[in-house]
Amino acid sequence: MVSYYGSMAVALTGMPTMTAVVRNMEPEDLRFAAELHGRSLRHGLFPALGRRFLARYLGTYLRTSGGVALIAECAGKPAGFLVGVLDERTHYRQAIRLDGVRLTVAGLTALALRPRVAWRFFRTRACRYVVGIGRLARGRKAPSDRSTTDPPAAVLSHVAVLPEFRGAGVGGDLVEAFSGAVRAATISTIRLTTRAGNKGAGDFYRQLGWRRTDTFMDADGFAWDRYRFDVS
Repeated sequence: MVSYYGSMAVALTGMPTMTAVVRNMEPEDLRFAAELHGRSLRHGLFPALGRRFLARYLGTYLRTSGGVALIAECAGKPAGFLVGVLDERTHYRQAIRLDGVRLTVAGLTALALRPRVAWRFFRTRACRYVVGIGRLARGRKAPSDRSTTDPPAAVLSHVAVLPEFRGAGVGGDLVEAFSGAVRAATISTIRLTTRAGNKGAGDFYRQLGWRRTDTFMDADGFAWDRYRFDVS
């Protein structure tokens, strides 16, 4: 795990100046991160599977060699979180080896309790998930993987901040902390996806210097923008 400790003074409306501290996520933070993920990042399949599944999923970022999991605190209490990977393929291969069985059981249990979500999963994603997991387990690349001539890129997977701390710079500090971990790993590029339009966080990332590269449609028919940031 890459360590990063940073602080930033932020002034919140109606509140005294506080200090936001970014630290490594610990197992006891997973419940907070899962609840915030479920409330703030509702799009996609995983949030629909419930907080228990989300906690197991986010926990994979604590246990793989390429995972980065961060918590931002204000006044000693969690205010936001970020998870990402320095090497996407290695992270998912290790996650399958370390947590694959528990994630599968948690996912199937969640689907059994949510028939509509289960129908959505089997209709739109089941075959793709099975094929993708098989490729990762065998160490193969998917046909859609970028060319081996492309420089390696880190991936910012998820970031969320409690509503009362949004606009105070906490999200930017989390992203900067992740950029610092990427820089320390001598990786020059970070990628992410966010919902297109005003449902996503494109304005936030553009203000931080990220560049939109393209747009794609997911299995549910929603548009997503891909962004890239070149680490200096």
